[in-house]
Amino acid sequence: MPDGWKVPFVLAAAGSKAQCYQLRWHAKLPTVEWVLLPGLLEYKDLDRAAEKFARQLGARQPPGAATDALIASGAFRTVYEELWRAISGLATTDQRILSFNSILYSAARGGLAGAEGLIACQNWPASRKKRASKAIREYLPEVLGRGFPGPPCSAVFRDFVGERFDGTSSSLARRLRSESGMKSAKWDTGRYFTSDEVIKPVVRLLEVSKEDRVVDMACGSGGFLLESLRNMLGRAPSRKEATRILRRQLVGVDIDPCCTSIAKTLIALSSPDYGENFQVFQHNGLYSHAGDSQEQNLSELVQDHSFDVVLGNPPGNMRYSGTNREEIVRVFGELPPDYILFVRRALSLAKRDGARIGLVLPEGFVTNDDARALRKATRKQADLVAVIKLERALWRKSTRMSVVYLRTRSRGSGRRPKTAFAAVPEEKKHERSTLLGRLEHVVDHCLNERRTLA
Repeated sequence: MPDGWKVPFVLAAAGSKAQCYQLRWHAKLPTVEWVLLPGLLEYKDLDRAAEKFARQLGARQPPGAATDALIASGAFRTVYEELWRAISGLATTDQRILSFNSILYSAARGGLAGAEGLIACQNWPASRKKRASKAIREYLPEVLGRGFPGPPCSAVFRDFVGERFDGTSSSLARRLRSESGMKSAKWDTGRYFTSDEVIKPVVRLLEVSKEDRVVDMACGSGGFLLESLRNMLGRAPSRKEATRILRRQLVGVDIDPCCTSIAKTLIALSSPDYGENFQVFQHNGLYSHAGDSQEQNLSELVQDHSFDVVLGNPPGNMRYSGTNREEIVRVFGELPPDYILFVRRALSLAKRDGARIGLVLPEGFVTNDDARALRKATRKQADLVAVIKLERALWRKSTRMSVVYLRTRSRGSGRRPKTAFAAVPEEKKHERSTLLGRLEHVVDHCLNERRTLA
């Protein structure tokens, strides 16, 4: 974003006073400045400011889109809150999330009738069915009747579920306990949702476009898939083009049924007109064949060296934490830490020349002796284009993470580009208010350097 540009508006809780500020971006520092306005803006003023800002960016802003997004966000959160309270009697958080997702998915595909039909089929007490149906009947028609666009709905959904997701998965834990022989009553899978402050810059860094074929091997809640889809679809895709992209060019895989449920619902809410075509599978992302009776064969869809972009935030544990350990040993010949396996898998899925790989990995990928053999093997297949260190405030764990950007190269390719090393400046502990601006500034620098060298 050029120096001196003004963001039209930001809504935030800020004490007891109702005040309106304008946010100005200073790219050279980089920092932002909050300028107090003399009075409160009405919706029409906010829309005019947003439309002007969109024109500066070279984008088209439909009339009223800014306030539609604000009103839709509030309306959808009301629906989600009421439905969440209605199914409060379920035993575990992930069971509650699975039921919550299935009802919203049915609503996105079949409207009120679809959601009520699914509720009626649940093996729930009559009182819980009654509360859930009441929540849907009272709030959903108003939201659907306004014809709100999908993006505000999906954005609020992902935030809402992310606030409630506690990193545990009872269904995945049962498989892991069975395979390991451990009898722990609760198994923390170490999952967390990657924040939008990281997802958006990473997808922009990889320059994902509608010509690309994209895969996320551990898609989680589907954040990287959704942002990639937005880049691929553009502003007004035809139904034929959108269907082709969703069926053939965008693939998500995750071993956790709770996560795949969230990802499917997220895309269905975002793209209700053609969301039934997406490809998200519950499967171990480290291989494509059916490793056991619970997995389908993805060998036709997910083939080696068939993707232009491989991206995501795979498990970064220092030991293997997934399912089918014996199958992983058979495929890879060993059982190293998670992140080593996922880098090797990314290299096998990426096309041999010019494919982009963007992964959020532990800093140890670049610095640890344990990863030396991996770095050497990676260098034979790809150039290390950029490494961007992220601040610790983003993660539930203390491990320092980095965005690692690789570009595959064929044998005999020309001179290797210099690697761009950068770091998002640290702020106070848990301070995230300006993270997106700081990371965008780093991504701008990396993109500009690469274009200059090209």
